[in-house]
Amino acid sequence: QGDPSASPRVIHFYGLKGGQARSTVLLLLAKSLADQGLKILVVDADLEAPSLDAALGVAAENPAATLIGLAGWADKVEPISRAYFGESGEGQVDLVACRPRAGAFDIDFGSFL
Repeated sequence: QGDPSASPRVIHFYGLKGGQARSTVLLLLAKSLADQGLKILVVDADLEAPSLDAALGVAAENPAATLIGLAGWADKVEPISRAYFGESGEGQVDLVACRPRAGAFDIDFGSFL
């Protein structure tokens, strides 16, 4: 929360090897911060094994809520709002998913890769 004019804080999880629980730790941290009343934006950039949408129980229905939307498949990015509500009632986690779940976008996502 704090000063709305303050610069956003960014935490980046990255690694070359899969299966190290980065997504799990990222999601637990995001939920914990939301529980404390903060508004969090999570971007799932795991092209090989995107999973944050499934872990949150949501699905991107169109490219605007995904990485391919960020890359030009949409006019503006519209994250999945309130993919998680914090325990405080004020915090939330919004999500930019890796890809749309609809099979109609499989070729678009393949081109993106």
